[in-house]
Amino acid sequence: QFLALKREYGYFGGGSLERYSATVPNWQVLKRDLPDAFSDGTPHFRGHAALTYGFAEIRRCGGIDIIHEHANSLATELYFRLSQLRHYNQAPVIRIYSKIPYSNIIACNILRSDGSTVSPSLVTTLAKAQGIIIRSGCLCNAGRCAQLLQLSHDDIVQSWERGAACGS
Repeated sequence: QFLALKREYGYFGGGSLERYSATVPNWQVLKRDLPDAFSDGTPHFRGHAALTYGFAEIRRCGGIDIIHEHANSLATELYFRLSQLRHYNQAPVIRIYSKIPYSNIIACNILRSDGSTVSPSLVTTLAKAQGIIIRSGCLCNAGRCAQLLQLSHDDIVQSWERGAACGS
């Protein structure tokens, strides 16, 4: 009954979905737990208090254009360094899906020496243990992910049926 109410509400995001398809309109699987199914995301209430300081820091750095240019430079350097990494057998360590950094985001997978993909959740766990914070997974931008990985709707459904979900 509450799932029907959620569908009537019409907004799906912020962790309220188990899975959705960007290639098939109106196909989504809502989370079954009541609090999660109605989650629209966590308001960033602490961020509101920091806005004044954030704008001051942007001015101190020379403005948003300077920050954007610097972020692009960092992403470009990272892109080229990652693309050169090789295993002992010369197989690539990273599969990069975009030709140039996409909005300072480098969409990629970490590969084993046999070419198989290392689980994004394992990469995140290992990075965090080294003090590196990364964003992994596809659910926040499933459309771009499906496009880069050339996933069909059937691929998405089969992945979900195998148990894949956010953070897995």
